[in-house]
Amino acid sequence: MIEVHGTDEQLPSLFAALSKALGEIGPVTKDNTATARGGRTYSYADLTAVLDAIRPKLTELDLWYSQNPGGIRAEGGLVIQTIDAIIGHGGGAYILYRTDIPISQQTEQGMGIGTSYGRRYQAVGNWSVGMEDNDGQHNTPPSRSSEPKARSAAINPFDGQPTGHLAQA
Repeated sequence: MIEVHGTDEQLPSLFAALSKALGEIGPVTKDNTATARGGRTYSYADLTAVLDAIRPKLTELDLWYSQNPGGIRAEGGLVIQTIDAIIGHGGGAYILYRTDIPISQQTEQGMGIGTSYGRRYQAVGNWSVGMEDNDGQHNTPPSRSSEPKARSAAINPFDGQPTGHLAQA
């Protein structure tokens, strides 16, 4: 959900500053590595890196950015954490972005992980921050080679001699 708040006099300044910021905020360097289930590793930029890439430009353009956990609700067997982000301008206008994040681990740590993850992706989306997303790679089936598998001579396990048959490698 997105709500825009301000007067007809305030909004042009907000949108001009926002437009300039979106054009000048650069990509984030992914300098963290994590290992997922199954041993797959991937690189990512953490929340601090994303916010550090945004803040200098906001200050320069009289903009500010705040993210706050909102309510928690149960919906269809899931626990949903709402995160409210506000982009404000010194002239008084602001935009409220409300994002719902499903929380898979219903513990204090799970809530913290889900909130941090949601804030990171919300900030990336709100500010169009470029970064490579490797999180979905585990959903991609492994590539299959179009080359035929190598074959070698099968060995008789009892005497160690070739059987005359070919075995797949």
